[in-house]
Amino acid sequence: MRILFLGGSFNGEQGGVERYNRSLLHQLRSLNHDVKALSVNDSSTRDVSGFNRNFKKLILAYLVNLPFCDAVILGHRNFLPLIWPAVFLFKKRILTAHGIEVWGSQPRFIRLSYRFLHQVWPVSSFTLTKLGENFGHRVQPVLIPNTLPGHFSVASEESVREKQSNPGSVRFLSVTRLSKSENYKNVDLCLDALFSWEPPSGLSWQYDLVIHGDDAARIEKMAEKNRNIRIHSQVTDDHLKTIYKQSTHFLLPSTGEGFGIVYLEAMANGLICLGANAGGVPDVIQDQENGFLCQSPVTAAEIRQALTAMVLPAERLRISLAGWKSVSRFTGEAVTGKVNQALNLLEKK
Repeated sequence: MRILFLGGSFNGEQGGVERYNRSLLHQLRSLNHDVKALSVNDSSTRDVSGFNRNFKKLILAYLVNLPFCDAVILGHRNFLPLIWPAVFLFKKRILTAHGIEVWGSQPRFIRLSYRFLHQVWPVSSFTLTKLGENFGHRVQPVLIPNTLPGHFSVASEESVREKQSNPGSVRFLSVTRLSKSENYKNVDLCLDALFSWEPPSGLSWQYDLVIHGDDAARIEKMAEKNRNIRIHSQVTDDHLKTIYKQSTHFLLPSTGEGFGIVYLEAMANGLICLGANAGGVPDVIQDQENGFLCQSPVTAAEIRQALTAMVLPAERLRISLAGWKSVSRFTGEAVTGKVNQALNLLEKK
């Protein structure tokens, strides 16, 4: 199948949606589909045509390539107005749906454009539910979750056991982009909780924050006087992998995650995850089975309680191994199979 894939960015180091696009592009090509990828924000690379937010050139490239494809994948709800040329040319039409962009009420023209899709690919069960509430049920949904990035190899069981075997030391980690306009990550509440937390006797702890974005400076200021907290910015994937290997617990009780690839990265490295019972996170974390969930709205007091439960020696190995094993549902091979099934259904329409 010849596929035209329009995405905001395919730069996997930028964030979750970007990593989803990069993984999906790889999966489509691994299934031997001929994919032309157009990126709004990226520069052109070997496998992606990037337009650096030059929308006139982007739309022209989209229209030029459209007649020569069999299907169009729109990588964000904001691209739905571009569906109409594909409708008139009788192309198969797919939308990937990630999170907050489809969770709220939608403009009338966006809802109208949505009705002319053949398929929508939500990344989580929560997003699937919200699509039904805000757009209706006329379009065939196929759940295509996020994928553990291929360069984040899964740790061995032996290394997970070794990581969680030291009852006297833990190393917490958060990895996220922080935006003033999206204040739902709750990293500040994690800091508040740790500042007033009374760890079990003899337990030492460290908290690493890998953060970027226009709200990172506020968090850095909160943490600057605590010697147990280290701030990392502008880390490479290799550096991030090293930090994951050195950490034991992952803290991100975010209430706005469409899915959260970082939880997969953490679990693959044997970390025990703390998330929030909101958005797409419960698709990955089952409370007290393979991780821990705070209820929404999240409070520092609840995080403190979770911290105490997470560091119990009796629980550390059980929870970490359960999380490590659950990553198998989100490997590239597993998700590629779901993509293949979705496209097979599409060809029958």
